[in-house]
Amino acid sequence: MDSNDYLSVNHILAEVSMACGDKDFRNGFSKGWYVSRIQDALQEAALDTFYYKITDDFNIPANLNIAMPDNSFNIRMMIAYTGDCCVPSKSAVIHWKRNYNNKKKVDGALTRHQGTGKSNTSDPIIPSTRNVGNLYYAGIQDGHISFSPAVAQFDKVRITYNGMGVQVGDTPIIPRFFERAVNAYVRSQFWLAKLAEEPRKWRVNYTDAVMQYEKHMEKAKLRVLSMNSFEKESLNEYLSNALHK
Repeated sequence: MDSNDYLSVNHILAEVSMACGDKDFRNGFSKGWYVSRIQDALQEAALDTFYYKITDDFNIPANLNIAMPDNSFNIRMMIAYTGDCCVPSKSAVIHWKRNYNNKKKVDGALTRHQGTGKSNTSDPIIPSTRNVGNLYYAGIQDGHISFSPAVAQFDKVRITYNGMGVQVGDTPIIPRFFERAVNAYVRSQFWLAKLAEEPRKWRVNYTDAVMQYEKHMEKAKLRVLSMNSFEKESLNEYLSNALHK
């Protein structure tokens, strides 16, 4: 996929403002309001389709806690490493451990992992925490990723996760297969806002826009599922470049 496969915010604005009879943004809503709704539409699309995958590298801090990456909602994979990533002798996959955290004040109180050397018979995966120095795992609590003590031997962690769409701007970043869904979403939010003022007058418009959004989003989901690996990697590379400009 290249830049021709993406649309700018202005493209969507031109379509939506005409469809809503608000081409001069004088119908009670500013241009900023429309741009925010376009951003919301991309977030909804990302949550529904998992179309945007991001890979970032982070330093492993001394307290073994890092904040969840901005704009993330689904951790797909974590690899701890020293030097070059993915060299078998200098890297390790970090596994998920439900409810784990390593906050010193609670000493693992929110996890079945009771601490090194203690009995842990209620945990079917790690019944004993003796001799677990080579187990690499993590959990998420309060928006932070907590790593197990063994991860401290590495310098960095590579995290692959799903993002909720890049910030909209002048760069074309809206995948063309989302055009109709984004358009319908913004229109539905327009009529929802009008509905609060005059429910009877705008109810049909709102209902129609919601139905259109649902129909086009289902089509977009099918298009995402039909993408081959090369197309997905190209999409992620293009959006990543747009994000880091």
